Amino acid sequence: MIRGQRGSDIEGGRNSELNTASSRLCLRLRAVVAGLSILVVVPGVSLAKDFCISFPGLPNQIVGRGFTVPGKGQCKPFTGFYTPGGNAPVAGTGCTSTDGSVFSLTLTTSHPDPANQGIAGIDSISLALPGYSGQDYITAINNPSLSGTNPVTGAACSKVVIPALDPETAPPAGDPHS
Repeated sequence: MIRGQRGSDIEGGRNSELNTASSRLCLRLRAVVAGLSILVVVPGVSLAKDFCISFPGLPNQIVGRGFTVPGKGQCKPFTGFYTPGGNAPVAGTGCTSTDGSVFSLTLTTSHPDPANQGIAGIDSISLALPGYSGQDYITAINNPSLSGTNPVTGAACSKVVIPALDPETAPPAGDPHS
């Protein structure tokens, strides 16, 4: 019996060593996978671009923060702002047709424009792909005279600064409300 017990102890010791080595290898693999994940994810985040809808001949832009056009048959949320116009938030959804020929956006915009007692609008934008040119059909909810159709283009753009105020509607210097 003594010999049998020694044999068990020796096998148990070897199994213990193998389990410890296996655990170390598993921890090292986890560390490598975590490190590679960081290398893959961080550049994607740091290289994230905005998507800009421009109105040819006008200084206006609708900027989608960190937005990329979705793939064929896919939709994505769109959040950003409208410029010029101060800090005018924009939110909506963009979808690419299943055949990849059209990218459409439906956006709601709120302009805190004191001169016009604020403006709220809905943009229906349709861009032909791959050229990203098309039309914006805007409905100004509380000011119908601003409703209409405009040609637009879309493209990836660099980070655009969100303005604090529209210079044309900013209070005069020294105004206590500024």
